[in-house]
Amino acid sequence: MLLPSATRRNDVQTYQGGEGLTGPTICPVCGTKTEEHRLLEPISPTPSPNEDCPGFDSCSVNKCPLSLRYAELGTVLADKNGPGDPETRCLARRKTRETIAAKYPGLLANGGLLDREVRRDERKRKARVRWQALPEEEKARRKAGLAEARQKTRRSGKALEERFKEKGPIG
Repeated sequence: MLLPSATRRNDVQTYQGGEGLTGPTICPVCGTKTEEHRLLEPISPTPSPNEDCPGFDSCSVNKCPLSLRYAELGTVLADKNGPGDPETRCLARRKTRETIAAKYPGLLANGGLLDREVRRDERKRKARVRWQALPEEEKARRKAGLAEARQKTRRSGKALEERFKEKGPIG
């Protein structure tokens, strides 16, 4: 188990032996079970896109789209067994996450996007393909129908304004 003092910025990691959640902790270099073992090899800098996020220090969302393990992570919702995660969704803007993901090409499976954003983008792409496949006459017919619906909505809005001016608020 890594001690709290060992971070990716340190030049050595400290492992503490003993029984952990999954059994005894074993040194990954020499394979021995020890109480405390200092590795003399420098830590290889592991890229960590989620640390580049402006909200990293105060964020507590478990399923971070900038995490290298995003697909494996889940969110615990509140139920009768407990309060759940303090934050259940990422608060970083999409553009911010995309900018951070661009610094780490090919490292993030979704490119820093949330699952719902990936699904929405796929739906939009499919709708665009369907629209482009339509004949021009059908496109013109649909556009005319939308223009008519907009005019109808405007007329009903103006009618409500006139009624409000004459009779005052409804109620």
